[in-house]
Amino acid sequence: MGQMMAEDRQGMFLFAKDVQVILGVSRNYAYVIIQELNEELAKQGYRVVASRVPTKFFKEKFYGMDGAYWRGDDGYAGNKRRKRMAVPVLL
Repeated sequence: MGQMMAEDRQGMFLFAKDVQVILGVSRNYAYVIIQELNEELAKQGYRVVASRVPTKFFKEKFYGMDGAYWRGDDGYAGNKRRKRMAVPVLL
């Protein structure tokens, strides 16, 4: 059961490295973005965890990616050379 729960939580949060790759920004700026998003969540009454942001909230806030499908199991599209570039595909 513990393994199943861990699998369910996988992908629930984005970390600075994820935000850096998705948006093409520096690691430091990725942390700034996460901090701003977490401050917004805190004002709405949610508890937040430093240095990570819920994936769903991030997608809703950037580019209107609510309900977007991200190709690939790991959230990245393309071949090995372009693995670092995330490509959101709106359905």
